[in-house]
Amino acid sequence: MKQDELFRLVIQMVRDQAGKLQASPGDFSDQPDAYRDAVNGGLALYSQVRPRSRSYDVPCGKNGRVDLSSLPDFDFSFASQLLRIEYPVIEPGEPQWVDDDEWIYYDNEDVPSIRFTTLIPQQGQAVRFHYNYPHVLPDGVDCTFPDSDSPAIVYLSAAQALQYLANEYAQASEHTVATADIALFINKSGIYSSRAVELRKLGFAYLRAARIRAGQDVRTVRG
Repeated sequence: MKQDELFRLVIQMVRDQAGKLQASPGDFSDQPDAYRDAVNGGLALYSQVRPRSRSYDVPCGKNGRVDLSSLPDFDFSFASQLLRIEYPVIEPGEPQWVDDDEWIYYDNEDVPSIRFTTLIPQQGQAVRFHYNYPHVLPDGVDCTFPDSDSPAIVYLSAAQALQYLANEYAQASEHTVATADIALFINKSGIYSSRAVELRKLGFAYLRAARIRAGQDVRTVRG
């Protein structure tokens, strides 16, 4: 899916007729990136279920250490549970996985690194890291998620945008002096918040259905 198509679908689903999410002086969305923030928020939620995956080779440093800053888009807090390390790197056959108790994570002076404790590679030897990282809006025109997951991304992103609207009306009700306006703004805030919850549920329900479908047996019937 192209980025402009994604934004178009999200904007259509939100239907911000009053233009609250557009850039306007004095508004909470002075920044023209309100929808971009919403889509990135939707992608962050999607990434908790279906993150991107990468394998990357780095040379081992001194004393059996590997500087993790050399891994593109690596975030230890995001990737730690499913981080797998391959050493020695042998292209044919089964990968040689390093057990979790054979390495230690260090975060000294804001320089995260891995130190091997048992099977220690020599300096300069390649170590292969397999890790997950979140989806974000890329610099190019193409999104990073598969087209089959597009409806879920639209639901989750629109939910983020609607929550922005709910927050805007909730804040506006605190600054108005007209009782009628207060009631109206609070009501609108509740409506947008409820829609956000509904769309978020639809997004995760779509992903669950797709996961169940992928796990089913595929049978070919002739006749």
